[in-house]
Amino acid sequence: MSGKRGPEPGPQDRDKAISVAYLRLTGALQTEAAEAVGVHHDTIGRWEKADWWPEIVAEASKRWLSGLEAKARLVLQAGMDASIALKILERRLPELAPATQRTDLTSAGQPIPTSVRVILVKPDPADDPDG
Repeated sequence: MSGKRGPEPGPQDRDKAISVAYLRLTGALQTEAAEAVGVHHDTIGRWEKADWWPEIVAEASKRWLSGLEAKARLVLQAGMDASIALKILERRLPELAPATQRTDLTSAGQPIPTSVRVILVKPDPADDPDG
């Protein structure tokens, strides 16, 4: 019998792991997250080293963004600090994003030089339409 183990199947309680990941994403220490969820902090240390942990963090992040989006919608609807709420929604919902503007940074198809020289000249009086 080989001593090699296969990949870890995942946490026994996926919801607890997602809750821990959520708390960690929002700045909680391992000990704080452990106490809040009801697991030992060593368990969280093992979870964070597991192959499946990035998937759990991605799910927690998705849930956090979903909650943030819902709050932004409420703020936008209420009209309080709407500029921040709109910025969040623009990033989350492409259909609300402002139109992109294309800026041509070339001149006749050639890149613009790294420096620009400005020469001031005295206009020819014959070119003056008012004169």
